[in-house]
Amino acid sequence: RRLPGAIDVIGQTITISRVEGRRRANENSNIQVLSERSATEVDNNFSKPPPFFPPGAPPTHLPPPPFLPPPPTVSTAPPLIPPPG
Repeated sequence: RRLPGAIDVIGQTITISRVEGRRRANENSNIQVLSERSATEVDNNFSKPPPFFPPGAPPTHLPPPPFLPPPPTVSTAPPLIPPPG
């Protein structure tokens, strides 16, 4: 027999003691500031993430990685293959 609010977790039964959900709109949400820092302190403690580049589009301002051969110039590129037909 299982109690209401009990969950079977890999052979063990635990009872939920607290369920969290969305706050109601009429509740007041008070935020307590535990420590105050100036904006420059916060900027120094957190590094900015690198800018996002979509996959398949490497940034053009960076040189290619050393393990890749340099891209061919236009004069040494292979000729275009005409479509069949």
